[in-house]
Amino acid sequence: MKPVDMKPLFIGVSTIVFSALHASAAINLITTGVYDEAVNTNAVDATAPGSSGTLATFKTNVATAYANNTGGVITFDNIVMPPSSGGTFTQDSSLSVTYGLSASNILTITHNSTGGDFQFQENTAVGTAISGASYLRNAGPGAGVGSHNYIFSTALTELGFTILSRSGARTVTATVTYENGQTASLTDTMANGVGVDDTFYYFTAGASPIKSLFLVSSTNTEFFSIDDIGFITVPEPSSMLLGAVGMLALFRRRRA
Repeated sequence: MKPVDMKPLFIGVSTIVFSALHASAAINLITTGVYDEAVNTNAVDATAPGSSGTLATFKTNVATAYANNTGGVITFDNIVMPPSSGGTFTQDSSLSVTYGLSASNILTITHNSTGGDFQFQENTAVGTAISGASYLRNAGPGAGVGSHNYIFSTALTELGFTILSRSGARTVTATVTYENGQTASLTDTMANGVGVDDTFYYFTAGASPIKSLFLVSSTNTEFFSIDDIGFITVPEPSSMLLGAVGMLALFRRRRA
């Protein structure tokens, strides 16, 4: 009998099982339906110029999507730092995110950059999470590397996130690539100071859904951090078909 291959299964960019820095770990990030939870004194201070709308609009949309199992907010609050980590926990190149009220769907985010893997960090002097105590740090394994590309396993109709301010001003440009190959960018400078200018970035899909996000700092060498990544996925074809059937039945009932 041929031995069973126990290696993780890779399908395109979707990596369901990923490893910690020195040991294997199946870590799922969970989502909530609330963006910018009011649990910290820190808050979102501004919106990047050119964003698709306000934080208030996105909060409503993502809460509805969460209830419908088509979206959620990644707060990074269920990450537990190892005692010897010094407040920073480096992961592999993929995140597996369970989303929706039923917690039955998974979004995989693949980190495709030379700037190092996903890093989680607890509240320190270099940043304060807008909810909970942990956030995602965009940093390389050595000297500061401030450019990262995130590829989503499921296409998105909306994407919102907050870049955290810290000691030393940071200019961050976020660029999404749509499935039709077109791109859109937002740029803003977070003022010097921890928690004084946390800035919300908001993209919507338009004619084509979002497939990836590229983040880069002004000099490509500055660390910066991101918290509360909210997303709304493209409805599954089966859901869209059920909706169409329901509308057709309603139309026929009204005609009868």
